[in-house]
Amino acid sequence: MNRKIKLLGVVAALLTQCLALRAITEEDNAVAGDEVVYQDEDVRRTLSMSCCVIDNSSKINRMRNHALSVQCGNDTNRFARIVCELAHTNNVRMARAMIGLLGTYGSAEHVPFLVSQTTNEAYAVRAINSIFRIEGATSNAIAVVDELLSCTNMDFEVRTAVCKDVLGFVKLHHAGDATWTNTLSCVMSYAPTASRYVSVLDSALMDFDPSYSNSHRRLSVLRSVNSLGVSAYQIDYVTNAINELVAYPEENLPE
Repeated sequence: MNRKIKLLGVVAALLTQCLALRAITEEDNAVAGDEVVYQDEDVRRTLSMSCCVIDNSSKINRMRNHALSVQCGNDTNRFARIVCELAHTNNVRMARAMIGLLGTYGSAEHVPFLVSQTTNEAYAVRAINSIFRIEGATSNAIAVVDELLSCTNMDFEVRTAVCKDVLGFVKLHHAGDATWTNTLSCVMSYAPTASRYVSVLDSALMDFDPSYSNSHRRLSVLRSVNSLGVSAYQIDYVTNAINELVAYPEENLPE
């Protein structure tokens, strides 16, 4: 197994080097005055190869910037179209990367595709983030989140990550009181059922909503998940938090 992994690493490195040499040659030709015409396949190849690079974000960014600025001539519409085509692949690593890129270069026309990917655990977090980056915290985007959080067959880790990211997005972009209320309501509908990754969601809610820390809302959520049964790793966290809130004392807790 180790031998196969090493071999795959060598092959990926060689392919990356070949692509880099090709890019240098193309740029040299351009400097020499020869017009270089790039086909969509050239762009797809560069983007595909960028997904083979491991632990070198600067190289990945250079390759993707080359695909956009040089091979697509900074035509973001063409670039986004090719990115979306590649996002339909069965290669999870590549699809996840391309779904993330759509958040930067995509447009409203890509939102239906992104929505379709929110039911897939491998892509749900990236897809939600890209939807919000394209259209903002719209009622449509929040409705997509609400639907995802209500999917009981979706992993708790994925749904908790979505809650954390969406709360952060709405706060960071100052989307307005009404939008914040709708977003918080969406997350709070899920929280009492989230008996896994309790501390992560609880911490996120306290970070983005200071009034949540000492409130009946929090106590109610913690009691709910505790009754559902939390993992051995979360028992102490939940028990201690409940005891602290009850000792506040409970009758003095704000809503």
